[in-house]
Amino acid sequence: MMTPVRTISRHLARNRAYLSGDRDEIASANLRFLRLASTAATIFIALLMAFAHVVIDSWRPSAIHLTFLPASAAFCALVWILGPRVSRRWVSALCAVFEAGLYAFVILLDTVSNPEAPSSFTQLVCVALPSLFVLPDALTYGLLLASEAVYLALVVTIKDPFVAQYDLFELATGLLFSVVVSVLIASYRLHAYDVSSRYERLSKRDTLSSLYNKRAFTEKVEQYLTEHGPAVTCSLAFIDLDDFKSLNDTLGHPLGDQVLTEMGRLLREQFRPSDIIGRFGGDEFLVLVDGLADPAPLLRRIDHVRELFRACCRSKAGATCDFSAGVVCVPGMAASLEALLLQTDAALYRAKHDGRGTTHAEIFDPSATGPATPGASRGAAGETPPPEP
Repeated sequence: MMTPVRTISRHLARNRAYLSGDRDEIASANLRFLRLASTAATIFIALLMAFAHVVIDSWRPSAIHLTFLPASAAFCALVWILGPRVSRRWVSALCAVFEAGLYAFVILLDTVSNPEAPSSFTQLVCVALPSLFVLPDALTYGLLLASEAVYLALVVTIKDPFVAQYDLFELATGLLFSVVVSVLIASYRLHAYDVSSRYERLSKRDTLSSLYNKRAFTEKVEQYLTEHGPAVTCSLAFIDLDDFKSLNDTLGHPLGDQVLTEMGRLLREQFRPSDIIGRFGGDEFLVLVDGLADPAPLLRRIDHVRELFRACCRSKAGATCDFSAGVVCVPGMAASLEALLLQTDAALYRAKHDGRGTTHAEIFDPSATGPATPGASRGAAGETPPPEP
């Protein structure tokens, strides 16, 4: 039976894995909800002001209303204008700004604007907001607790004790409900992510290397090029294990499988989560490096992977293994997956021509033409024939 501490630790660990593993989908969903929420908040504030003017005698908008309504409208317009150009980090920052602004508005409305009346909006917002966006727990609950602390201070300082006692009771119940609701919704999201991850492992992941399979890698890279186009900055590395067929024939397929597994592990460890890594064929691996078009650091990274790979094969498989690599760098220009695959294949051929265990890098040339799939021009022995004159 799990103790509460272990349960909380497990929940936090799962949440961190979710935030890291599904960050693109989370950012997209957060931006979508931010657009809807900022629009709804602006309309809601305007409607409440109009309704209050009709229903409540002698009601006039306060300075708080007159400040927050145009601010909310401006923020809503900003979010819609920026759209998908906003980076993941900025999406989280905009969500936090929206939450902080809405907390401030309802707190001031329930305290400074009308200190004689019990609060109406603060706890409703405190229950709803923590579950609206997917943010790190420290940010979500930090904003909630800071807002409740400010609300508590204003209630105790400004309001009559008779009114304040009801607001304090609502604060306690609202905070409890907020935590319970947000944890339940987070648990549902984590369960859905676990199901999605299992499906991805079965349909999109290579069983030996745990990298994307050919189809999934192609889909991910095409999506990346579309989202970052037309001027994309990235690099594509094509890695081919040297003499892998001979190793399989000599030492057996179980040892060959172990070599592929270790290669997948090294690529996952040595490249970033934002990079796209896939096993494209039997002994072929592709890595799309996000936002990097300088060959020098990428060549150093590949050389480091090569050293680790050699040492790992010697220690774990008792075999001498190496790989060759072709790299194409795209420095802020339009690029298609077809052209990238063609040129990485050609760069790999040049690397093998220079000598096994080497890397050849070049700058992307959008005018190049030829076969679109790595290995399409390879002979039976795995070598690419030289181009025809």
